[in-house]
Amino acid sequence: MRGILFYFNNYNTFGHATRVFSLVKILKERLGDNARITVVETGIEQTQAIPFQKYADFHFIPLPYNKYNNYFDGDLHKKHLASFKKMIDNTKPEVFITDYYPFSRHFAYLGFLHILEYLKNRYKSKIVCISPHLNLGRDTYKAIKEYYDSLLILFPEELSKYYALFFSPQEARMLGDIYKKFRHKISYTGFLIDIDKKTREEQAVKKGLHLGNRKLILVSRGGYNKFEHLILNSLLLAKKRPEWLFLVSLGPSIEENRFKKYKSLTDGLKNIRLKKLIYPDFDDYLKASDISINMAGYNTMARLLFFKKKSVVFPVRHTEQRFNAEILSYCLPCKVFANGNAGSAQLEKGISELLKARQGPNGIIKQEWFNGLTVSSDLIKGIL
Repeated sequence: MRGILFYFNNYNTFGHATRVFSLVKILKERLGDNARITVVETGIEQTQAIPFQKYADFHFIPLPYNKYNNYFDGDLHKKHLASFKKMIDNTKPEVFITDYYPFSRHFAYLGFLHILEYLKNRYKSKIVCISPHLNLGRDTYKAIKEYYDSLLILFPEELSKYYALFFSPQEARMLGDIYKKFRHKISYTGFLIDIDKKTREEQAVKKGLHLGNRKLILVSRGGYNKFEHLILNSLLLAKKRPEWLFLVSLGPSIEENRFKKYKSLTDGLKNIRLKKLIYPDFDDYLKASDISINMAGYNTMARLLFFKKKSVVFPVRHTEQRFNAEILSYCLPCKVFANGNAGSAQLEKGISELLKARQGPNGIIKQEWFNGLTVSSDLIKGIL
């Protein structure tokens, strides 16, 4: 039985876990009993609601980090890595797959080169990275040169080239150098999205919401605990615009007392629904929506493009979400609030304008952009 070991840091969001899960699921379906898949998640808290255990041996190793005192314990982190090495000894992976690393500067990967060296020397493992883009981390060049066999960039190549515009000239040159020297290790797969996943008919979704003639506005903060004003603005607009129905995902990281507070504010409002998390049927609601209000994370962006949805976008500053928002604006009718600020009046205006906007030419969005799941699993099977 072939061993495949995934390791990922959830970055206290939802997207990294769902990305890994989609790949784990298709690999298990395609390889069956010929492969034993193990998934190790690390983070401050475990991502909930994703059924890794159905397709893999799953383990969560918490980071040695005190979120209340903003304190990272280096000694405990060494123990964290040591416990992970024991897990490696138990699985003896033929293929080891990291999400995003070595393109990360996150403290979760301090000392991780030692893990890669251990895998190579002890088990001759093939080491693979899955990441939406190239980036510069503290270990990027050395890790790719000495340890990584394959880099799967989960993005259409024709769009990836624009990402360099968000780096300084020096950083862009360094990335260009990495690309040239290690081009033989790099494969652009397209977006990692399950295009074969069955979604409910739009009319069935709308009937379940008792939508009637109202417009469906889907509001999602993803896994981040940011832009809380979107919740308040949705409440205000629901009171003002009864012809719109707001379905709001508050985010899995919202505290229970705040969730109850917002729920109490919706008493008497028939055109707003609040949920902590819309999963696993988020795609059903996105497909049926008239407007999506969202951030610009990788998973959200890929789905907006796939379903060709108009959106109001709040990209997180200082992240790749700025670039993702540019891609969305290029391909679809969007209203982007790059500074993250928008009052209810601005949001109302943006929604109204988008409802009237003509859909852009579908020829911009290519079907082959969404083959990432099949291409990635084929490449991993090839390594096995």
